[in-house]
Amino acid sequence: MADAEEKKTLAELETEVDEEGDGKALVRATSTIFGGRTEARATKKFLSSKKRVEFYVWARDLPYAPGSTIPIQVSIKNTSEKQVRSIMATLQTKEGVAEKGKKLEPLQTGKKEEWFQGSRFPLDGYTDYDGSVTYQLPRTLPSSSESITHEILFQFDVKGFTGWTKVFAPLVITVKKI
Repeated sequence: MADAEEKKTLAELETEVDEEGDGKALVRATSTIFGGRTEARATKKFLSSKKRVEFYVWARDLPYAPGSTIPIQVSIKNTSEKQVRSIMATLQTKEGVAEKGKKLEPLQTGKKEEWFQGSRFPLDGYTDYDGSVTYQLPRTLPSSSESITHEILFQFDVKGFTGWTKVFAPLVITVKKI
């Protein structure tokens, strides 16, 4: 089977944010399941520049039991002079089936975690990062289904010209009670 046929887009979240109102998207995020792992990518571009900060997080695509710990790999490629403050994540659950053209409002179902990775953060400009974090799922969590989805919403704060910009990368996970 070709790669394109094997790729299963679970939450093809093509989010584009026009922060400056000039018609140019500066943030783009996608979330997919591919080859036995779930992954999320986000890219922050800067006006009048080819420089960017790219975020990539991934975990094995397994059904995780409520209360289990999920090991997650994080990679940041920073080709700009901008600083990244830390890595933050919150578990969100969406219930229901979205109508065409509408999004479901997520409920925060897990605690907010923030990682500074020792002295590595804040991450200065032109500095890359590869590492891992773990996220502890709550002990009470409904199983994933067609109408219940879970995602660990990663947040990276990037220092820009006018302050901090939040860049989000949603990592979709499957939860199944044992």
